[in-house]
Amino acid sequence: MEFKKNDQEALDAKIKEGIARRPRYKNCYLPDLDHTEYAELPNTLIVRKRFDTFNRVYFLSDDAEELTRALKDMGEDDVINIPSKKDLQDDLLDILHQSGYSLFETYERMYNNCVEPRGAFDADLAGPADADGIYQLLYEKFNPFTDTLPTRQEILDLISRKWVLVNRDETNGKVEGALLLRFEPQKCHFYIWVDASNFSKALNLYINGFNYMNEKGYQKAYLWVRSTNIRPKKIYETFGFKCDGLKDYTYTKQPADLQ
Repeated sequence: MEFKKNDQEALDAKIKEGIARRPRYKNCYLPDLDHTEYAELPNTLIVRKRFDTFNRVYFLSDDAEELTRALKDMGEDDVINIPSKKDLQDDLLDILHQSGYSLFETYERMYNNCVEPRGAFDADLAGPADADGIYQLLYEKFNPFTDTLPTRQEILDLISRKWVLVNRDETNGKVEGALLLRFEPQKCHFYIWVDASNFSKALNLYINGFNYMNEKGYQKAYLWVRSTNIRPKKIYETFGFKCDGLKDYTYTKQPADLQ
């Protein structure tokens, strides 16, 4: 299977055309097309987007055999995410299994449509000098396969928008916790919350996300949580978040001992 370098305008048109045909097998919903390449088969489009250490793979197909052959050609550093509000159809699960993929992790989306402030905003906003510390903290605590971690440049972009709140070590001022937000039209995405400090300090940082939202006039928020991560899920539920049924299934070819 031959991958072509991306002409973004042409690839965008191919994806839109493919989606309009309502293919039986798909996980492609107009991703960011930077750093992508693609392969075309008679009944299948494969898009591969490069991250720091792996590729994320998107597909549109009506041909089970053709899609299976294409996915067999993918390597161990090629990751597939499939968002769905329903259980994945049996024939797609067969395709993934036959092409060497297995379930790595499942995330669930949670929503709160009426976030209430819990005091005055009193957290620190990150500055450009904090970007490396935040990057290191994220990549120590999370798996980039499932957590869609930002690059250093993306962290700097979030910082420049004043969308990153931080906890600092009181002795040296270094970042030991961070809450990354993304403000979208009418809602706020609690993108990533990570903290190496004590629980009380970490929770205060999270609560300050609510207060910051309120200052900006937002009431609706959403986040993603790993299905097996019970403690954070209970915390989110305590603050009014509920699962809305959408799940994100991550499939990889990684050997079991690396998962």
